[in-house]
Amino acid sequence: MGLRRLAKYRPLRRIALRVLRAWGTRDIVIRHHWWSDVPLRLNAYKHRGYWFKGKQRERRVMEKLAELAKPGDTVVEIGAHIGYLSVHLGKLVGDDGTVVVFEPGSNNLPYLQQNTERFSNIEIVEAACGDRDGPVEFWIEPLSGQNNSLDRNYKNFQVNRENAFSDAVMESVTVEMMQLDTFLAEKGLRPALLKIDVEGAEDLVLRGSARCLADIRPVVVVEVTENSDDVASIFEAHNYAIHDRSHPEWICVPTEKVNALRAAGKA
Repeated sequence: MGLRRLAKYRPLRRIALRVLRAWGTRDIVIRHHWWSDVPLRLNAYKHRGYWFKGKQRERRVMEKLAELAKPGDTVVEIGAHIGYLSVHLGKLVGDDGTVVVFEPGSNNLPYLQQNTERFSNIEIVEAACGDRDGPVEFWIEPLSGQNNSLDRNYKNFQVNRENAFSDAVMESVTVEMMQLDTFLAEKGLRPALLKIDVEGAEDLVLRGSARCLADIRPVVVVEVTENSDDVASIFEAHNYAIHDRSHPEWICVPTEKVNALRAAGKA
């Protein structure tokens, strides 16, 4: 849709959002668009993208994860929001697999916990993941919880706030941060797949995952919204191939696995 048409519908969008905001402070339960047997609790206004966009929301990454995650795999999801992808991964790896989910946001955790409570193969870690271990300042946003960030001035939140005609501001809280390498060593886990969506802190997560990238060699699906050159340099230093940087979600594969994934039609 062109900019002129978008401008034309902007007043209607403002009215629609105002009405929805007045009505939609309640929680509702919908069926997961990829797994109809899974109920999903969400806030009608804050999480409107899930019921409004339906199966089109996150479609590319959901399809890619379905190709990459296999029954019995261990998967680590860093940044889970309300658990939409967590549930997807839990179903994909099955009862013999494990999904470890990092989520520090107090606004997201109640939804994440309820949406995943029926999955015995999903473990929630109430912490941020980054380049050091210990307490860290974290910024909570009240619009949707999707743009919670370690970056006080995270640009995507500013854009989304403008699109929502909102004057919402981020709130500073203190959360625990762990390096992924620390966590994996403590638990003795060797993930086959990492899914990273951390709103501008991608490079920090990867710096704290250096031993994992060097020794365990998982496939990595990462949404890159900041510091893309730094992120690319980290993957290149660890001998990873990056597939299709035209999308925010990068598929990053150890070079020794590229041919096998290509033969399977997954890279």
